[in-house]
Amino acid sequence: MKKNKILAGILFGMPLGAIVGIWVGVTVSLWIGIAAGAIVFVGSGWGFLQLAIGAAQKHQNRYVELREEIGQTEVLCMDALANYESAGKLYLGRLFLTEEAVHFAGKTKEGAETRFRLPRESIALASSYKPSEYVTTGLQLRLRDGKVYRLIVEAPEEWIEAIKRPV
Repeated sequence: MKKNKILAGILFGMPLGAIVGIWVGVTVSLWIGIAAGAIVFVGSGWGFLQLAIGAAQKHQNRYVELREEIGQTEVLCMDALANYESAGKLYLGRLFLTEEAVHFAGKTKEGAETRFRLPRESIALASSYKPSEYVTTGLQLRLRDGKVYRLIVEAPEEWIEAIKRPV
C-alpha cells in the first residue's frame, strides 16, 4: 500500500510540478520556474508519503487491537502477515495461532473485510502447497468437513508444526 501511495505521489507530482514550473518559467523566470516545479514535485510526493505512513500506521494499529482482543480469551502462540484468497478476492491480513484456534483477519484493496476462526480440533490436515510458479510459501488447512483454506504465509513449515503440536 505504501508503494502505491509513493508511486501515486510521483505520478501526480511530476505533471503538476512540470505545469507549475513551465507556467512560472514563462511568466517570471526560467530558474524560478525550475525551482517551483521541483518544490511542487517534492512537496506533493512528500504529502502522499505522509498519507501512506498514516495509512500503514492505522493498519498496524488494527492488528495490535486484534491481537489484544484474541489475547483476552485465548493464549496466543504465534502470528504473522498472511494473504488469503476466497471467491476471487485477495485478502491481505494477519494470521494468528492460539492454543485453541487459527484466526485470520484481512482486507482487500477495495476495503472488503473477512475474518475467520478455525478451532484446532476441526483441522484435519495442515500442509504446505505451492500457490503459484513464483510463490512457494502456501499453508493449506483442510477441515474435517472437507472445506479447505489456503493462505500465503512466511515459513509455512513452522505453522504446520505448531498447528500439529498437541496443546
